[in-house]
Order: sequence, then structure tokens, then C-alpha cells
Amino acid sequence: MTEQVQIPWEEFPELSPTLEQMIPRILLFKKSHKKLIEGLEEVLERARNFSRKKIWSRALEIEEKVFQDPSYFDWEIVREGAKEGWLSFAVPKEVGGQGYLVAGMSLVMEEMCSACAGIANIFGAHALGFSAIALSLDMEVIDRHLGKIVEEEKGK
Repeated sequence: MTEQVQIPWEEFPELSPTLEQMIPRILLFKKSHKKLIEGLEEVLERARNFSRKKIWSRALEIEEKVFQDPSYFDWEIVREGAKEGWLSFAVPKEVGGQGYLVAGMSLVMEEMCSACAGIANIFGAHALGFSAIALSLDMEVIDRHLGKIVEEEKGK
């Protein structure tokens, strides 16, 4: 088994750009859409923390297990992601999800992919899979199916 590499993130501030550094034009929207921008800043920080604490620390170990057994799937990382809300991330707020759309999803995927694209794909593909249900705009179907994702994630 390969030894884990610990990165002292605080010593490399250039690896932790703010939302404004990543997207300078976002300042144009900050006054008129303050709540949205603050939400994006918060989700960027959450995704960065999850990526560094949960994904980065286990990515190589998971990669080695998959190399040994191609059918291996790390359900523990999914459970950890669920605890932090990454399975209901793009579920509409109306059914209890977090309601982030393209902008939020882009930030989350970029941060998760910086640690491991394979693990990030678990959460990204999950959101893509249920997006067809959300796009149906049929609130009965959305509530019935996407509401279950939120309930299961919250352990109800």
C-alpha cells in the first residue's frame, strides 16, 4: 500500500483561491445577488474542505484497490459525502435539497476533481442522473423521487 501524502495547504495559499480570484467578474453580481454569491462562496469552501479531508486522503488507496479489483466501489466515501450533503446538492430546495445549479455544481466538481476525478464523478454522475427528473418540472414526480434522496441522505 502506498504511503499517504500530507499537504500543508496553509503553506500554499495559491492552491486555495477565493471565488473572486477564480471568477473576477463575479464582483459585478455581488451587490445585486449578494445571497447567491455568498452561497457560492460557502459551497466552494465546503467542497474544498471535503475534497482535502476526505477525498485527497483516500484517493490513492481507493485507486490501488480498484486496480486490484475493478469491481471495487468505495461505499464509505459515498456515505461520508452523504453526511455532508453532496448527494442532495443539486436537488431543488422545494423538496428539501440544497438547490445548487450549474454555477454551484461547477465549483463543487472542480474542487472534488482537484483531489480525484474518479471520486468526484460519483457525486457528479449522481446529480446528472437525477437531473432528468428535475427537468421534467413535474413536482409530483420530483417530490416522489428526489425527496427520497434527501430523506435517505438525512437518515430519515
